[in-house]
Amino acid sequence: MLKRKRVRAKNDYLKLDIQMFADGEITYKVTLDDSGAIKSLEKLESTADKTSKKADELANKFTSFGTKMTVGVTAPLTAFGTYAVKMASDLNEVQNVVDTTFENSSGTINKFAKSAAEQFGISELSAKQFTGTMGAMLKSMGLGNKDITDMSVALAGLSGDMASFYNLDPAEAFEKLRAGISGETEPLKQLGINMSVANLEAFAMSKGITKSYDSMTQAEQATLRYQYIMDATADAQGDYSKTADSTANKTRTTMLQFQTLSAELGQQLLPVVNDVLGVLQNVIKWFNNLDKDGQTVVLTLGGIAMAIGPVTSAIGGLIKAGSGIKKMVSIVKNWTIV
Repeated sequence: MLKRKRVRAKNDYLKLDIQMFADGEITYKVTLDDSGAIKSLEKLESTADKTSKKADELANKFTSFGTKMTVGVTAPLTAFGTYAVKMASDLNEVQNVVDTTFENSSGTINKFAKSAAEQFGISELSAKQFTGTMGAMLKSMGLGNKDITDMSVALAGLSGDMASFYNLDPAEAFEKLRAGISGETEPLKQLGINMSVANLEAFAMSKGITKSYDSMTQAEQATLRYQYIMDATADAQGDYSKTADSTANKTRTTMLQFQTLSAELGQQLLPVVNDVLGVLQNVIKWFNNLDKDGQTVVLTLGGIAMAIGPVTSAIGGLIKAGSGIKKMVSIVKNWTIV
């Protein structure tokens, strides 16, 4: 029998079997052993699985936090800021009307407007809008400054009381009063207040006024209509204060106070907004002054800037790429090596 020597060696992937015989013959056999590779892949799979879960968990936390911040903080603050700025801007605009119409008496209007929410259930903005509109109309009819101021404040406050008494919107109530002062009869007739000429003349007679309605000046007619309205609405006057403790009026007062607070904060934001708008106007002018080639370059750069968002989102998606490793390992394990 021939003597032989046998050498065996292996690692995780190969088995080597060498035989050397006395006559010098050498045989060898190489066998591919995939058991180690499979174990390594399984280990990689397990690691990838854990990694992907951690990555998914991290990505989901970031996504959830970002969504909550956007929905819970960013969006509401943006909406509130926009609302506050608009309120402040509207107040500034109507203040111009108040100052122009009432001149030296504008302070009286401002004081009334500040307390209108609690007394009459109308916002500061509405109070100035109502008084400004009424004052301008009465001024055009030839009334003096004091009468214009007193009547405007009284009618603006009455619109809040009538809204509470008749369950109307204050703006609707004011519009009916404005129509009545201007000589229209139908709007107030819907509330049972008949401002026909016959009724006005009868009311004038009861007050000792013998002058016929048709012979009165426009200012006198407006004054008579005002006095008639105030007399006919006696039951409604003060209604908002009387029912201030009701749920409806408490809710309305709170909302109006919030509007006032928003306007005050908006006043702080207005200078910043105006600065931003000024910059934007300059940018628009600069762009319009560019030639066609320059505008094309700017638009191209703008397109690149717009693409940054989607690209950033795609990069964020790579956080979840760990889950792909697990799938890849599963595929490799099923390969057949020949």
